[in-house]
Amino acid sequence: MSGSEAARRLAGHGCNELVHARQTSLVRRFLVQFTDLFAVVLIVASGITLIGYFVGVPRDVGNLELAIAILAVVVLDAAIGFGQEYVAERTAEALRAMVPHRARVIRDGKRLEVPATELMPGDLVVLDAGDAVSADCRVVEAHELTVNNMALTGESPHDDERAADPHADDG
Repeated sequence: MSGSEAARRLAGHGCNELVHARQTSLVRRFLVQFTDLFAVVLIVASGITLIGYFVGVPRDVGNLELAIAILAVVVLDAAIGFGQEYVAERTAEALRAMVPHRARVIRDGKRLEVPATELMPGDLVVLDAGDAVSADCRVVEAHELTVNNMALTGESPHDDERAADPHADDG
């Protein structure tokens, strides 16, 4: 690809980077968990049960216990949901930090180093031993290629994970 074509694609596609979500406070993110339909239904059910406790003569302690139990389930569900989202956000940030900031490409027949944010569809990315991939790429040519996906998958290393011939099963 030529440098002018890369510039045109950069203008059309934008930068090769993940959009950072607007940060909200932890308290606000926790409170958002209570806006889920399931949580709202349970909160209403707890409220109705609590009203039944106060209106009933004589007061049935079972209604009070049920209302408290329902609220406890809602709070527990919110805490679990909040925890999962928090861990997922931290994982995404860790992955973002692992993405290299520079990449080697071939443009205008020359090997150049460009910011990873300027990689465009159609760029020929050159990878050497130990390089991390800075964008989605299609392997065009490989010599003794091995890939380590442990950071993404959490799997333990295998003895020999080599790239298969992409044309082997074209039959």
